[in-house]
Amino acid sequence: MTSSGAPKVRWWRATRDQAQANARESQGRAARALVELDAALGRTRSLVQTYAEIDPGHEAQRLQRAWAPIDAQADAAMTEYLDAVSAKDLDTDVEEWVAQHAVGLFAGIAEKLSLATRAIEQFQAAEHPAFNRVTALQSVLPKAVADARAALDAAQQAIDAAKQAGFKAREPEADLAAARADLDQVASAVTGPGGSSAQHRLDAVKSLAQLGARIARRAQSLGAERDALARRIVSIRTAAAVAADQAADLPEILSELRRDYIASAFAAVEGNQRIADAALADVDEALTSASRLIADDSQRYDDAGIVLDRARASLDEARSATHGVADRLSALNAVKGNATPAWDDVRRALRDAQRFAVGRPGTDPQTVAQLDGLAVRLDAARNNLGRAARPDYGAYLDELDAVRAGAARIVARLRGTG
Repeated sequence: MTSSGAPKVRWWRATRDQAQANARESQGRAARALVELDAALGRTRSLVQTYAEIDPGHEAQRLQRAWAPIDAQADAAMTEYLDAVSAKDLDTDVEEWVAQHAVGLFAGIAEKLSLATRAIEQFQAAEHPAFNRVTALQSVLPKAVADARAALDAAQQAIDAAKQAGFKAREPEADLAAARADLDQVASAVTGPGGSSAQHRLDAVKSLAQLGARIARRAQSLGAERDALARRIVSIRTAAAVAADQAADLPEILSELRRDYIASAFAAVEGNQRIADAALADVDEALTSASRLIADDSQRYDDAGIVLDRARASLDEARSATHGVADRLSALNAVKGNATPAWDDVRRALRDAQRFAVGRPGTDPQTVAQLDGLAVRLDAARNNLGRAARPDYGAYLDELDAVRAGAARIVARLRGTG
């Protein structure tokens, strides 16, 4: 006798029930294959995308091209599974023929899902070195950010110590504030399209860490910086005094030029006294300003450095103006005493240029003709000087300089440096 608790055998639809069970089992295998594929697909997509962000070059493009058909294969298999699930609701009491069709359908889909997973695994194995690099760089960036924050914290400690020692430290403090803002921006930057790459972010973070170290060193050396600026002020002031003494001789030198030579011979330097005086006045003003800027109640060392650079440039201008007048008189006196040595010197330079041009393969005839033209000008300069009742030594010197410069330009062009 059959127990009243035993399951009831539906013998009249056993094949239908079995078909439904087989269909659900086939769908389950496909679902498990889908989960496995989805996990592999997500990991690999992320690695490929991260590689493109870290090093968006030819290798990243090759990797993306190799990945594209595998990605498409996986997408197609997953889409086919989802379409099949939507079309075959096996949780309901489907017809036997429907269930039997579902068995074959999901078996084929499971095979496609598994094939896609194996393709991804093969791709991962082939690109293992590239993915190892991606993984390493992913771990480097957070550590680099932490190191940069530590460097900026150390800079803050150095600034605090400098303030306790009596320094305002405004300049390193401003630099530190800007560095902190930059680090916050870089650390939270978006990678990929529209954002900076991970490699660029890593480079920026390392640069900010180095900046933090420089800020700390500067805060620690504010006293030495102040003393160095003070020494520069003394040095420039001493040199300016020498330049002023030299400039004081300009009236006498200009008087000699006006007495012994025609106006055109020294016209280019006749205004040099005014230039030298103005430049020396600017030096004096800049030195006074720099002294105020490094005083204890100011401590604007960056601004002081800029002002001292201006003072040095003005000092060089004053020296150039003064020496220009003296050098012109010296050159004029030299050719007045004997015009030949200067001519011979230029002639040697011109002959060297002609030998170089002629001996160089491929020199065009036009270049040779240009050098020959300079030789004609050089001869004409000497002849004109000898024929003049009152020789124009200034024009003579200017023509020699023009010939020398023209020869030098041609040689530089032939050598490919001009």
